[in-house]
Amino acid sequence: MRLAYLVLDPGIPIGGTKGAAVHAEAITRALRAAGHEVVIFATRVAEDHESTCPVEVLALPVELRAGVKAVGGLIARTRPDYRLDRDLKALLLNATLAAPLAHRLTAFRADVVLERLSLFGLAGLEAARAAGVPHAIEMNAPLTAEALSYRGLTAAPLADAIEKQVLLGTDVVLPVSRSLEGYCRSIGVPGERITVVPNGVDLATFTPQGAGAGVRARLGFAPEDLVVGMVSGFRPWHGGRDLVRAFVVIADADPRARLLAVGAGPELEPMADLLTATGLQDRARLAGAVPHAEVPGHLEAMDVAVAPYLPAAGFYFSPLKIYEYMAMARAIVASALGQIDEVIADGINGRLVAAGDPKALAGAIASLFASAAERERLGTAARHAASERHAWNRAAKRIEVRLFELIERAGTGAGSWDSAQEVKPCSA
Repeated sequence: MRLAYLVLDPGIPIGGTKGAAVHAEAITRALRAAGHEVVIFATRVAEDHESTCPVEVLALPVELRAGVKAVGGLIARTRPDYRLDRDLKALLLNATLAAPLAHRLTAFRADVVLERLSLFGLAGLEAARAAGVPHAIEMNAPLTAEALSYRGLTAAPLADAIEKQVLLGTDVVLPVSRSLEGYCRSIGVPGERITVVPNGVDLATFTPQGAGAGVRARLGFAPEDLVVGMVSGFRPWHGGRDLVRAFVVIADADPRARLLAVGAGPELEPMADLLTATGLQDRARLAGAVPHAEVPGHLEAMDVAVAPYLPAAGFYFSPLKIYEYMAMARAIVASALGQIDEVIADGINGRLVAAGDPKALAGAIASLFASAAERERLGTAARHAASERHAWNRAAKRIEVRLFELIERAGTGAGSWDSAQEVKPCSA
C-alpha cells in the first residue's frame, strides 16, 4: 500500500526525542519494513534529522506566521498566561493546510491516510476526504482534556468539538490503550471502528550490548554504585518528584545509591530543587534530553528503571519507557495503573507499586538494590516478554490489517507510485 502518515502537530518534530516523535519514526519504519510505501507529512522536523522515511514539510504561510507572532506579542504585554496565539496558530495551520495536503495526497496516489490526532487537527480528515482516500487516526491521548489539565487551553470548547468531529468522522480509530477505547465508545464511535494498538519497542536498537559501563563512567558513577533511573519527558504526571522523594529514603540507608534522570521537561527543575534541598545533588545526574539512539546505553547504566506515574482516573497512556525498559532487560518498578498493569506482571517481569506512594516506591527499589540475582531474573523475564509481545512490527501488523480493510472497502490501491521518485517539500 501507499501510506500517507500525517503528523500535523508542530509540537512533534519528526526525528525529535519526544515520545510522540519516536512513535512516528518507529511505526513508519516498521510499515516500510513490511514492504509498504510510506511518506510522512509533517509540520516540523528536528534539526539535522535523518529519517528512514521520506518526509514532506508543510508550513504555515510566512504572512500568517508573522500575524500570529504579532498577536502573541500583543497578548504577552497584557495577559502572558493567555495562550490565544498558540491556539490561533493551530487553527490557521489547519485552515490553510487542507487544500494543499489534498493535492499532495493525490500526487502521491495515496491508498490510505494514517494521522496522529492533534489539537484542532481537522486538516488531515478534510484533505483525505477531498482526495477520496480512506482515513484512520492514531489516538495517544484525549488531547483537549490533557491540554486543559496540564498546559492551559484558551479555545477549549472549539478544540473539543473538532476532536470529537475527527474521531466520529474518521474511518478507523487506533487508540493506544483500552482506556482510550472506552473514551471513544463514550462519545459514540462504534466499536467495530476501533482497534487498540499499544506502543512498542525496536528490539534491534533496544538490546543489551554492554554500553552501560561507558555511560556510567562518563556520568561519574562507580562500578559498585547502585543506580535507579527513569527516562521521561518529565511532565507533572510522570512522578519525577516522587522518585526524588523515594531516592531520599534509599540514599539515607545506602551510600551506594545513585539517581539518573534522562530526558527534558518542566519537572526537572523542581526535581533538582528537591535534590539540592536534601543535599543529594552530587549523588544524582539529571542528564537532560539525549538522542534516542543513546537511550539504550543510558538504560543499561541503570540497575533499576522506574515509571512512578501519579494516580490518575482513566489512566490512558501506553508508556514507551516501559517497553524500552523491558527490551533492555532492566529490573522495573512501576505504578500499578492502566496498561502498565497489563504489561508488567508483579513479581514476574517487574514490580508494581501503588501510584503516588514514594515510600512504597522506595521499598521496592531498595529490595532490588539488595539482590543482583532478583534484578537479573526480572530483567530476563522482561526482555523475553518484550521480544514475544511488544515489538513495533506487531503493532504495525495490527495497523496494516485495518488499513487494508479500508483500502479494500474503498476500492483504492491501484496507483503506480514509484518509491524512487523524489519527494519534494510542499507548503501551504
